[in-house]
Amino acid sequence: MQAPATGFAPRKGALLFLAVCLSATLVAAAPVVDVTQLQVVVWSDTGVLLDDADVTARDASGEFVKLDVMPDGTYLLPAVGPKTELLVDHPTLGGFNTDVPLTLDAAGVRVDVVFSGVDAAEIFSPNLITITNPSTGNGGPSNDDCANATPLGLGTIQTSTVGATVDVVPFCGTSVTAGGIWYEVTGTGNTMSISTCNQNGYDTKLSVFCGSCDDLTCIAGVDDTAGCAGFSTTVSWCSQAGATYYVLLHGFGTATGSTGLTLSDNGQSCTATVECIPPAATGACCYSDGSCDILTADECAASGGDYQGDDTGCTVGGTSTSTGSGALNTAIPDGLGTGIPGAAATHTINVGAGGTIDDVDIDLVVNHTWTGDLIVTVEHGGTTVTVIDRPGVPASTFGCSADNWNITLDDEAGSDIESQCLTNLAGSFSPNNPLSAFDGMDMSGDWTISITDNAGADTGSLVSWGVTTTGGGGPACEQPECHLVIGSGPGSDDFYASWHNFDTQIANIVDSYPVLMEDIPEFVLPAQQTTGRVTYPGQGALGQAGFGSVATGTPVAPIGSPEWMGSGSFSVQVLMWNPQVFPFLPEQYTPGLHVYLMADGTVRTVPFGTSVGGLEVTHEIDVNAAGQKVIRFPFTVPGF
Repeated sequence: MQAPATGFAPRKGALLFLAVCLSATLVAAAPVVDVTQLQVVVWSDTGVLLDDADVTARDASGEFVKLDVMPDGTYLLPAVGPKTELLVDHPTLGGFNTDVPLTLDAAGVRVDVVFSGVDAAEIFSPNLITITNPSTGNGGPSNDDCANATPLGLGTIQTSTVGATVDVVPFCGTSVTAGGIWYEVTGTGNTMSISTCNQNGYDTKLSVFCGSCDDLTCIAGVDDTAGCAGFSTTVSWCSQAGATYYVLLHGFGTATGSTGLTLSDNGQSCTATVECIPPAATGACCYSDGSCDILTADECAASGGDYQGDDTGCTVGGTSTSTGSGALNTAIPDGLGTGIPGAAATHTINVGAGGTIDDVDIDLVVNHTWTGDLIVTVEHGGTTVTVIDRPGVPASTFGCSADNWNITLDDEAGSDIESQCLTNLAGSFSPNNPLSAFDGMDMSGDWTISITDNAGADTGSLVSWGVTTTGGGGPACEQPECHLVIGSGPGSDDFYASWHNFDTQIANIVDSYPVLMEDIPEFVLPAQQTTGRVTYPGQGALGQAGFGSVATGTPVAPIGSPEWMGSGSFSVQVLMWNPQVFPFLPEQYTPGLHVYLMADGTVRTVPFGTSVGGLEVTHEIDVNAAGQKVIRFPFTVPGF
């Protein structure tokens, strides 16, 4: 690294220093001046060199002399004394003067003038011993803050960080210690690069973020780039089409200055590793059968569901249980080298309360220098989630250099832990991998945390930790009381619906439908062929009277007929679960009904099994409005 530049640093009240003190490459044609010469460079607020101004200064004899315009667009006074006053007049931007003498040192004779508006300008020179600010000023470059980032398109601009303030941002590949300015870039879906390579006038750094200015997520950051002279920088990243990226141009140490800045796109599509386009809000989508999916509002509407609102879940109510470790202060063994973990520090918490997990949060207090060394995992019921994985790696080799955490890891938190690099970090952050991996499991039992140090030198301890589990609630969607299930024949199979597991009397369940006594689904019967022979069961095959062997055609399921009708025989049963109406006998069901589709277009059925609660099921044949023959399976419940 080069040493930080020294010399005049303009105060925060300076009006504008967007393009001052440009690099040597930008004024390469300017004559080399000796200590008796004064060189003046005039700029617009967008970094355009202005060569149509009248520039006047006091020469060595004390007289005011107009400076000559040089071929490179700068202005030169051959002889100047130790003190001078400067007057600049531009045909559209107006006039400027220093009002009081500028005191020059023995070697300093270059002055940059930047117009920020009509009759408003600032001056800067690294060689001025004193300087008078003749304007009211507005606080430095217009894009000094992320919120005022300047939109940047493909190509090269000239810019300057002079007068910019130091930004407080998440660690992103390299530390931020010098004043910087911000640019806004729109992703193309390709690999993009931003660069000061071989066009800088000071030691530059670049950091790229996405998200929002008050919640930035690190994409990549670089200090010096191999092959780029003068401590200049190039950073590349895979962009998402349409995503907004914020580029911070800053410097090493306290260095500020002027540079060229190039934004490019290699035209090669890629898959971004960091999602920068906020996902659409999701919530519970309820279907008529009581089932539930987590979808966006548009996805739910397209699938025929009823959207319950943003951030709603498929369960409601339930319990929340928090279990903490208490004070531990367990030492975390030091790593054995970069990327080589030491022994793990572990601790196990036992959660006594049971219930199905809907959400998990982890509280964690760690005292450890250089938290970028640490990997943290949580294990429960055979599932392990890496919740923290060396923050700052691989964006940088050694990761975050900050110390200590007092944090909560929460899938619903707005900021991710990976991009956080502040000493004594506190707050809620989303983990590296989602804790939703535990959703659906039973919350009771052992929960184990494991922390490893993956580099040498820095050490610390696990002070305490805790787990908060939420779940055990009921369904968010209104559940149907009754279900018609279809299978291959008599037997048994499990069927889960309405948050209840039924033991059925039919085998190989292939389909199901929510039903009401007054709302029975109907199914189009398949067409019949006139060749072939199917033998149906006779006496005893179902444990009840059958129809013997019957010569038939082979049923063919056309469009509109369920696939399970294609074989010509199937079984149905109606199941009911209603603990509100029947608290002492919540599960009830009909006997099974085996159905045969005959060659002559008739339908025959054979009941089998038993009824609980007196429920019965039968079949009806009808013709729908389209002239198609259909079958329904109505059922009865005693008392209704």
